Amino acid sequence: MAGTVPGAGGGTVVAAPAGGRDRLKTGIIAAVAVLAVLVMVLAMTFIPPTRMWMARTFGFADGGAASSAESSASSGSAKTGSSGSDDSLTVEVCEKAPKIDLRSFDTEGSNLVVKVRITQSCGSKSSLRLDDDATRITLTDADGAVFADALFDFSGDPVTAKSGSSANATIVYLPSQYWFVPSETSSGSGARTISVSCKLGQESSGSADSSGSSGSSSGSSGSDSDGLSGSDSSDEQEREDAAKAAIERQIAHDKPRASTFLTTFTNQLSSKNYGMYAEGHTWNYQQIWQQYLELKLKHPKILLVWSGDWPTYQKTGTTMYYVMLSGEAFSNESDAWNWCDAQGYEFKDCIVVDLS
Repeated sequence: MAGTVPGAGGGTVVAAPAGGRDRLKTGIIAAVAVLAVLVMVLAMTFIPPTRMWMARTFGFADGGAASSAESSASSGSAKTGSSGSDDSLTVEVCEKAPKIDLRSFDTEGSNLVVKVRITQSCGSKSSLRLDDDATRITLTDADGAVFADALFDFSGDPVTAKSGSSANATIVYLPSQYWFVPSETSSGSGARTISVSCKLGQESSGSADSSGSSGSSSGSSGSDSDGLSGSDSSDEQEREDAAKAAIERQIAHDKPRASTFLTTFTNQLSSKNYGMYAEGHTWNYQQIWQQYLELKLKHPKILLVWSGDWPTYQKTGTTMYYVMLSGEAFSNESDAWNWCDAQGYEFKDCIVVDLS
């Protein structure tokens, strides 16, 4: 359209159509965009190497925001024990009874000190945490004979290990909780294979979840007794059965050496039988075995024999007794009596005998 502009001297100005203005703006914008792209291409082509390194390092290029997020994810995945949205990155604590392997055993005083290696039994992606307050740990030989048995409370000082690792521990059995002589079991012709089984508290009356065999383990003397002490785990009859079996094993073990006293003298330190009343109480197998262990601690050569096996007791009709002999050898009775005096024994507690 044509119009007259006031003050323009009546000159005529022709205005551009409205559609033409829009096309002009669009063309300008497109030209600017193309120019910007060209500038970026030139910048990327000729940018100095140092600048490129800084851009990659500090996230100025190559998708800086995405790289930062990726780095954070990688860092998080290394924290295997932490919680996160990805459950596969979290290591679970094994809830099953662990596997226990025997490392060594020996006596310290009247107690049995056992060193073990504990491993979780749920696979390599699980960690160990033994904090059960009634863990039953049993030592048996290849024939299934019970050598030691007790309950241990790990709740106050849990045994832990990260995935793929094991933990060492020391446990202590009291005299009423073990039924063998370590020094006679771990070496020589009497060496036995000892296995360890473990049951968690809620499983104590059931079958074991896992067990480990040590092979023929040799007891090693250790100076530390900083182990966890156990409490009696089995009922009275189970303990009686274990003690009776231990007495019979010991008699068989000592019989060859006892035969040397058919021609020499030694000392009788105790004579007991199941159910007899003496020294203020009625004796059972567990008490007989514990007296033997106590005397063994004082007199390492002590022997346990069944009176019915030997002529000297057969002659007197006292063939139903478990007899504990000092194991010391004397060529005459006088020397044997002198030994009793030197040990502080009264006549009734130390009698000179030969087994013929």
